[in-house]
Amino acid sequence: MKILITLICTLVINSYSADYPSERSGKENYNFSIDTLEGYCSQTRKTKGICTYSLGEYGVNTCVGTGTLVNDKGKINIDLICENIDQNQQKSWYKLYRKKTIDDSVIGVIEYFEAAEKYKFLVGKQCNYAPKFYEKNYFLFKQKCNL
Repeated sequence: MKILITLICTLVINSYSADYPSERSGKENYNFSIDTLEGYCSQTRKTKGICTYSLGEYGVNTCVGTGTLVNDKGKINIDLICENIDQNQQKSWYKLYRKKTIDDSVIGVIEYFEAAEKYKFLVGKQCNYAPKFYEKNYFLFKQKCNL
């Protein structure tokens, strides 16, 4: 009986500390920017890509938002709203943001704020992501959510 209770407790604890990793890749397919003489840049951007999730789902994602760069201060701010649509047309929406100075690592935050029933467990969660870039417009990033 003690073994059964220990096993159940272990399963419950592990279910609350589960991870939900995913990967996204894509391309920035719209970028309009205004640059000043002193290195300030404001951008409107739209990205489109594909995503895979740890539970075997896959789909497409689209993000739209703004980015700000101050070259001489080394500050970068990214603020996007994104929509994921999986292979079963189930959707989730999140805010993707990153504030970086020259001394910070390139890690951002994803905050889920709305989702279809299948992804409701993500709403209210903040997840970390780490991007990699190729030729400025292509990206790949990994996300990890501690549930």
